[in-house]
Amino acid sequence: MRLKTSVGGMLFLSAYLMMLADGILIGFSTLGELRGCRQISLALRGMAAGFVVMKVFLDRRYLLSDILKMLALGAALLLAFYRSRYNHLFYVLLLMIGMRGVDARRLIRIDLWARIVMMAFVMLLALTHTIENYALWRPQTQSFRYSLGFSQPNTLAALAFGVVLEEAWLNDRNPSWLYAAFVWGLSAALYGVTGNRTAVILLAAFPLCLCWKKWRARRGVSRLTQCAGMAAYPILAAFSFIVMKGTEGVSWVSLLDGLFSARFANAARLYAQYGCSLFGQRVELTSLKMAQMFNVGLALLDVAYLRLMIEGGLLAFTVYMLLYMNGVRRSARRRSAVSILALCLFAVFGVMESGANNPCMNFTMILMAEALYCHGDEQKSEAQHGAVGAC
Repeated sequence: MRLKTSVGGMLFLSAYLMMLADGILIGFSTLGELRGCRQISLALRGMAAGFVVMKVFLDRRYLLSDILKMLALGAALLLAFYRSRYNHLFYVLLLMIGMRGVDARRLIRIDLWARIVMMAFVMLLALTHTIENYALWRPQTQSFRYSLGFSQPNTLAALAFGVVLEEAWLNDRNPSWLYAAFVWGLSAALYGVTGNRTAVILLAAFPLCLCWKKWRARRGVSRLTQCAGMAAYPILAAFSFIVMKGTEGVSWVSLLDGLFSARFANAARLYAQYGCSLFGQRVELTSLKMAQMFNVGLALLDVAYLRLMIEGGLLAFTVYMLLYMNGVRRSARRRSAVSILALCLFAVFGVMESGANNPCMNFTMILMAEALYCHGDEQKSEAQHGAVGAC
């Protein structure tokens, strides 16, 4: 099935672009604060869900394994979303159900250009004072951090990080001094505007990671690389939970948490209040902007793993983990070092940003969804193009 020719593919592409518009234009930017945007957001989600359902019914020749996967994923994620109203789960649900038979490479190419256009549109609105260019004062550096129209400066940096990785994945980037200079220059510019450290540090390290990718691509993806990549998610999740619990009484952990802008201490307070449920729960969060506007305390879950555990529920967390591990496993079988690198970098990103749970910010979820429905031909190497094609 090809996006440019099949009716089902066009339906899914339309649904995906609606989700992207809802996530980036309305969810991630101050454009969502304008009158009527909430209604537009609900309409976009409703139409996206309708298009995905239509695609599912238009598809033919389902394998029993595909049907079981769709039913299991649909039931688990729908239940978690219904109980928690955690929007990221809704996007993942539609992506995982609708991705069957879709060419991942073509979708990612469209996704990249759509992200760039939407980000440029938001920044243009901010620079022309149509929407708010939200700024935060950082006392440590005595400087402002600017969002250029997004809900906070970290969002802009995180989206830019995703765009760089997505472009590198599509073009199978190899290390070079020219490319490294470009990425490092972009990192410096992002830090100067947003003051973000997470995305900037990962971006700065990315050209060095490409050296590993090139070395691994020549030798093939080893079993050790596959196992290490698959283990990254559970290890980082366990690290996040241990650090969160350690902030309650371990001095050196509290000091470590200070480097993470007290993300784990904030999560610990919410964990003490809500705990972890199996099927998800409603959690009242308060952003820094809301806290300043209404003079109330912060209630943040800025660690992807902890937000999934506390808000999405242990079942949704397990689903995410299995999707990630299967994505690494399939990428290893195709000898795609660039896919494993992207998956692992977003896994690290999840320790410091909850956006790693969101397909609108994390393009590697397309790889995870595509890997669900690949049958046969897994031993064929995609190293010639550095990408995953339709199965």
